[in-house]
Amino acid sequence: TPAQFGRLLANLSAVLRAYRTMPTWPTVPTMPVNSFEKVNDIERLIHLSRTAWDADRQNALYCGEGAAGETIGVI
Repeated sequence: TPAQFGRLLANLSAVLRAYRTMPTWPTVPTMPVNSFEKVNDIERLIHLSRTAWDADRQNALYCGEGAAGETIGVI
C-alpha cells in the first residue's frame, strides 16, 4: 500500500543518513513507487547498505589487536 511504501522509504532514508553511502549508489526514490526501476533502486539500496555494514563488521578490531606483528608477552 502507499502507506507501507512511504514508511519503507522514510526508514531507508533514515538508515542512509545515519550510515555512510557511496556516490555510485542510487538515490532513495520518491513516492509514488509505480515503476520497477524504483523498486529495483530500493532493493539495491537495502542490499548495498547491508553489504557495507557486514564488511565493516568484519574489519573491526578484535581484542585490541591494532596491527599485525605486535609482540605479545614480552616484558
